[in-house]
Amino acid sequence: MLPATAQEVITDSITHVRDGDTIVIGRYTAVRLQGVHAPELDDPGGYEAQRFMSQLVYGKRVECRLTGERSYDHRASPTYLLQYTRTAQEVPMSQDFEAKKRKVAQAQRELQKAVAGERKRLLAERAAIDKQIADLDAMSGAQPAGKRRSGIRQDVLAQVKKHPAGVSVANIRTTLNVTDKSGAQSVSNALAALKKAGQIALKNGKYKAK
Repeated sequence: MLPATAQEVITDSITHVRDGDTIVIGRYTAVRLQGVHAPELDDPGGYEAQRFMSQLVYGKRVECRLTGERSYDHRASPTYLLQYTRTAQEVPMSQDFEAKKRKVAQAQRELQKAVAGERKRLLAERAAIDKQIADLDAMSGAQPAGKRRSGIRQDVLAQVKKHPAGVSVANIRTTLNVTDKSGAQSVSNALAALKKAGQIALKNGKYKAK
């Protein structure tokens, strides 16, 4: 049995668990867990307590700060009272956890950087495509889509204003010489946009300017 002084610190592996509140550190040092009162092996629940403690601490490297007090179990073997224990594995586990947190944070930063780069690339591609479309429109003499929509709305609004008593969709299409399905949809969209903007109103199937 190794001698122990007050506040002595012992760091070693747990080599044996005598019962639910007594362990052996290293080859000789028996330690009684302070504040733990488990049944003796011969008492009901004694073996269950020992098995639980074995599963909890057996084979682990621990750091024990001893109180210096002594106690004797039923085998008359002296044990030291344990003030607190801490597995030495907790420190590397904590360090490993912090390392994993840093890796996750780094991965998140790299992902954000990759997403930003991909977004920038896609925006550049879209700008190039818009330029190509604009060049094609210029070559064909067609107006950009935004201007075409604006022009149709103005034409439709002008037709509505020409008929104070109201005008139907069919009359507007006929006046504007719209015969295809796409043109008809453009007129309908223009009317809806003008109505939403509060420039025209629909009553009894006819549109009137406000």
